[in-house]
Amino acid sequence: MHMTLSRLPLSNLNRRRRIWLPTVPPAIAAKVKAALNILIESYNVADMAYLSYHGAALAGTATLADQAALQTKLNAVSMQ
Repeated sequence: MHMTLSRLPLSNLNRRRRIWLPTVPPAIAAKVKAALNILIESYNVADMAYLSYHGAALAGTATLADQAALQTKLNAVSMQ
């Protein structure tokens, strides 16, 4: 079914900015929220690991063990 803006309920229209905001069923919204929380957590872990390694690398004190630890953390995050 093709929907046009004129057929959508007014509650989906932000009148101030004229942006259509879709209505998401609660079951899907909960799954999207959970997925976004996992994404945010993964990003934070990867960011902290990278910044830690990058600081050591810039200072010239990074070791192969540091690089391996970073890679391990990034691999673990990508598996979530």
